[in-house]
Amino acid sequence: MRGLVLAGGEGSRLAATGVVVPKALVPIGGRAQVARMVAACRRVGCDTVTCAVREDLAPAVVDAIADPAVQV
Repeated sequence: MRGLVLAGGEGSRLAATGVVVPKALVPIGGRAQVARMVAACRRVGCDTVTCAVREDLAPAVVDAIADPAVQV
C-alpha cells in the first residue's frame, strides 16, 4: 500500500496568529506534523509514502521525516 501526505500549504491562517514555521513543520508533541502523518501512514501498512510539499520546504521536510521509504 502507498501513502500520500499533502503538505503544500503555506499555513497562512496560522501565520496570522503569529506562528512563524510552515504548517507542515509545526511541532505537535515535539514532532513536526508532517512526520506524524508519515508515521501514521506507516503504522497502517504503507510501504512507501509520498509527501507533496512546496519546493522551498522540501529540505526541511526531509530532515523532519528521516525515513528512506518516504519520497518528498
